[in-house]
Amino acid sequence: MRLYGVAQDLFIFSRGAAGVFTSSCLALPKEGLWMITGHDTVLVARGPVNGMFASLLDDLSVRWPDLRFSALPPGHVSFSRWRGQVSDLPEDRADLLVAVDEGMLDHWEECGYELRGDGCGPFGVLYRPAPWSTLPIKFIADPYEHGIGIFEPYDGILVGGGYHLVTVVTPDEDSEFSQQLLRSITRHMGTA
Repeated sequence: MRLYGVAQDLFIFSRGAAGVFTSSCLALPKEGLWMITGHDTVLVARGPVNGMFASLLDDLSVRWPDLRFSALPPGHVSFSRWRGQVSDLPEDRADLLVAVDEGMLDHWEECGYELRGDGCGPFGVLYRPAPWSTLPIKFIADPYEHGIGIFEPYDGILVGGGYHLVTVVTPDEDSEFSQQLLRSITRHMGTA
């Protein structure tokens, strides 16, 4: 499987955060790293994140009982059926690749990150420890939730360690499948 592209958006979530913040970070491809063909959204979460994604896969496997996943270290791919074991997901870093069934694996190989006729598609979640302890951010919504109605974006700094960068790769940005998946992922990340 070959993947191409670069990160486009950075959305920052931390446990207990009141809102969504953006930053001007852009992940550029480097030799030896995968590049992504689908649409990617980058999230930041206080780690570890493997439990969040085990919970997500548990929920998805109810809808798709033949769910297939690969969560080996970056650069390795081997799919198996999800058995509900958080120990199957590395704590620190992984390229988590997910297909709703065996047939989607063939579709993925042929078409990349593309929706099938049934409206479902493969997706990936790549997570790594954040390499920084501070990150310049721009508040695009009132982090204090004053509700005054007038808000001008302003700069800030996210401070602290233990964050993970989480790149979610979906077939596209606008389909119901991709939107629903991102809502589900952010819900799991926000409640862990």
